[in-house]
Amino acid sequence: MASLELYGLDELNDAFRRIADIPEDITAEALDAMAEVAADKIRANGESLGIRDPESGEHILDKVSTKRKPKITDTGGYKMISFTGTRTRGK
Repeated sequence: MASLELYGLDELNDAFRRIADIPEDITAEALDAMAEVAADKIRANGESLGIRDPESGEHILDKVSTKRKPKITDTGGYKMISFTGTRTRGK
């Protein structure tokens, strides 16, 4: 029969308790940094797929924006990544 022994569980619980109350400004700063990394990855992925039109002076990859404010939630938060500019829809 298999057995399982756990050591240090109280210390682990204590560590989780200590990091549970992260200040909002620190969370927002982390979300900003993560959004910048994600935006860079979006640009790099688009470039690797060759979607840039060499004859165009303006491209959607140049319009990746992380300007929105982070949204803090009970589970941490998120920050929207969008594309600046205008786009007509429909007609």
